[in-house]
Amino acid sequence: MDKKYIETVENDLKLYNHVFRGIVRFNEVDMVGIIHNVQYFYYFEWAKNEYFKNLGIPISSETYFKEFPIMTVHSEIDYFNSAGFGDEFEIFTRISAIRHSSMKFENIIRKTGGTILAKGSAIVVHYNPTTLKSERVPERLRKLIRNFEGEVVEIEE
Repeated sequence: MDKKYIETVENDLKLYNHVFRGIVRFNEVDMVGIIHNVQYFYYFEWAKNEYFKNLGIPISSETYFKEFPIMTVHSEIDYFNSAGFGDEFEIFTRISAIRHSSMKFENIIRKTGGTILAKGSAIVVHYNPTTLKSERVPERLRKLIRNFEGEVVEIEE
């Protein structure tokens, strides 16, 4: 991976207001002893839940089905370095954009205080659970995110 790109990712950390910490467990590593690549997507999902809890949204089985029904429609990730069993990590999470019915999550994961491991993003869509059609992101959620993220979130009204 291009060294300049990694430096850009490191500089972007100042845009993130939310950090979730964890430790690599034995069942998360592959036969080589490093975090299996799919595991990063699980880490990003956990970080998304923690992000919403930080906004004051209680997470339960009802949260994503009734109160704020969202589904992921796109995910991508760039891997930079590896980590293994027992390594501690930090996941930085932010919402960088809110469109009519979608939100863009961005994540950076690094070993605690050090090496950048990966950068990922996901687009989630707010939908009507009865019709399964996309709907405008609720004003309450927009306001919570705007208050937390400040001027760095791009919002389409």
